[in-house]
Amino acid sequence: MMKKFLAALLALMLCATAFCGAFAEAAPVVADDGWYLETALYVAEQMGVLADNEAYVELFIGMGEDTDGFADIMAQLNGLTPDEVITYLYKTDALETLAAAYQMDEVTTALGKPAMESIYRRMNQSLGSLLNSYVGGSLWLAIANALSYNETYLMPENFVPCALLLRYDGQEAAILVTFSQTGTETITVTATYVRADVAEDEVAATYLNLLWECTSASSF
Repeated sequence: MMKKFLAALLALMLCATAFCGAFAEAAPVVADDGWYLETALYVAEQMGVLADNEAYVELFIGMGEDTDGFADIMAQLNGLTPDEVITYLYKTDALETLAAAYQMDEVTTALGKPAMESIYRRMNQSLGSLLNSYVGGSLWLAIANALSYNETYLMPENFVPCALLLRYDGQEAAILVTFSQTGTETITVTATYVRADVAEDEVAATYLNLLWECTSASSF
């Protein structure tokens, strides 16, 4: 069972896609809480522009009744200020701990350090897709992946891989923004639409608790 879970986890990470913005060469000297939030709001705004663009939605998703309805739910967040922000930090030893608990140490040993580091980066970057696969369903997952947006930056000092969940009162959707190291000196910030209740879903919450640690929650 757990071997199938880990296999599905890795396969989904390899399939995750996002619209890529231009490389942003400027980066702060130090990545502080303000920079993470400001950057998260920026990429969320850019994703909202895509979701609100009917021609883009029709080109990449299609205008069927069901898909158009989900895209509309996501587009409703465009221009809104989040009412709550929840911060998650990735547990760098989570996969090894999980494998050890189910006596699958040979998996992580066989992969080796370079492959494990690549997996860690992918797991953080593809968090939105992973959660959508548990909570949103295949249609929501496909639309969210088509509308997702990312930007690449030079890595700021004191950078820590993390994820910010932006929640909006009265809305069916929320926005997850991940901050991941994707090169020796670069990071990628990815915004993805998720279900508003993703943090309360039993399956998603179990997954989050296994691999991520909630470090803070603040209201606007």
